[in-house]
Amino acid sequence: PEGGFLVFALPKVLRPAFRYRRRLLPKLALCAWKALSSFLREDTGGNALPAAIVSLQTAGEFLNWHPHLHVLAPAGSFREDGSFAHSPVFAADVLRDLFQANVLALLLKERMISPELVERMREWRHSGFHAYAGEEISDIEDALRVGLYMVRGPAATSRLCVDPSQEPKVRYLAKGTVPDHGEEWTSSGHRDYDYLEWIARLTSHIPDRGTHLVHYCGAYSNAHRGAARKREIFLAVPPEDEPPDPPRLDSAWLAARRKSWARLIRRVYEVDPLLCPCGERMRVVGFIAQAPVIRKILTHIGRHFDPLKLPGRSPPLWDDFCPDPFPDYGPQ
Repeated sequence: PEGGFLVFALPKVLRPAFRYRRRLLPKLALCAWKALSSFLREDTGGNALPAAIVSLQTAGEFLNWHPHLHVLAPAGSFREDGSFAHSPVFAADVLRDLFQANVLALLLKERMISPELVERMREWRHSGFHAYAGEEISDIEDALRVGLYMVRGPAATSRLCVDPSQEPKVRYLAKGTVPDHGEEWTSSGHRDYDYLEWIARLTSHIPDRGTHLVHYCGAYSNAHRGAARKREIFLAVPPEDEPPDPPRLDSAWLAARRKSWARLIRRVYEVDPLLCPCGERMRVVGFIAQAPVIRKILTHIGRHFDPLKLPGRSPPLWDDFCPDPFPDYGPQ
């Protein structure tokens, strides 16, 4: 089905909330998915399941903290029978209002903002929330290009200029500037950073350990695809009066592949695992996977293996050395 590219952005007053409490970033992606799902369900009748790929981005043009969401979604929803219900257009203003309501409800629930601030923001002429809906994507090459843009890194080396005469400064060019490619384009702006400031800006966009930056929602989620696969297997069961197909034996290629593990180890590590110290060839008679049995055998032959101690560790969390600037407003 044809799809579209969408972008959801936050006002500046709310961006620090997701910087100092990074655990809220996946919930921010869920806010965009809820807005898109509500819009598509209403537009397609409510009895079809939408789908979307949501990518979390935290960097602005000059590595400033600017959390926003890139969304790639089909223009419609999937019915239970596998057919597709097409939606003619993405209404950016409706998606923006739904996204705004979801984000404000999230921050109120997490006690990150006060109800008074929410009331004031609703009275603003421009709330700062933004939703962009691009044209429909019907070409697979355009979908691939948009997909690569969605998961791009926070910084681009082609926009970074280092002049030894201006140390310790680095210059980061604006978008649309391609240095060292023949004639240099004229840049609309740039920023000069000290080396330490540049490193601080770049490392501030490293996600926390275990955080997923790309989320598959709706019909693209693992849960839905697993349920659909089980449903297809259930429907494919032959009736009782029809005998099932006889089990197919493994092909010769699969059998040869199972025997190639020793050859691959010998090629990589230059050690033959089936060569006995006496010079004879060994053969595999069985595999032992029970930990107590393995430990008993190693103790009997006098072998002891210590666990490998890794010297590295994950980067420290921001909350470990920065105070929380958002007070607790108490029960609401």
